[in-house]
Amino acid sequence: MVFSRILDDVLTNVINDVCYIDMRLGLPVTARKPALIRYGLEIVLLNGSEILDILIISLFLKKFSVTVICTVFYSWLRIHSGGYHCKSKGSCFVSYVLFFLCFVLCTDIKINALLYAVSVFYIAVNAPLQHVLNPLSASEIRNNRRLTWFILVLSGAAFTFIPKYRISVLFAVFFNAMMCFILKHSDDYLAEAD
Repeated sequence: MVFSRILDDVLTNVINDVCYIDMRLGLPVTARKPALIRYGLEIVLLNGSEILDILIISLFLKKFSVTVICTVFYSWLRIHSGGYHCKSKGSCFVSYVLFFLCFVLCTDIKINALLYAVSVFYIAVNAPLQHVLNPLSASEIRNNRRLTWFILVLSGAAFTFIPKYRISVLFAVFFNAMMCFILKHSDDYLAEAD
């Protein structure tokens, strides 16, 4: 509770400083701007804490390089292909860390290329999926679709030619396909993207 209040005060001060600088530079400061800045800062803090936690855990488990590869492919693909969003920051944090722990526990299991191929196919056919809270313009849809395909081709090359990182690439693509599947079959799915 105390930490939450301190964090809220820090975010409020940063937001006020940014808005003050914008006003001094003659840039418009709308009523929505502080809320958008707060949301962006909260996302950066949440994602940063998730990634920092799994990187620290991966160091202790001696899985750092495969964790970095998995995180890079997953994050990059997730940004452009879309997928389910948890209802709260806490559940997002917990689900991401649980995904990572499942990944680490499975790094020594033999890879199933069929699972990889099915995941790539599902993403390629359906991405980008839109969340009702994050609709995309037609140009954003085209751009995200192209970037998703590029990332999938790159992941395919890594999966095929770098055996050491197959499990990282598989889990990044598989987990992203799961997030897309969950969103597509939820009430938060914006069907106009199809």
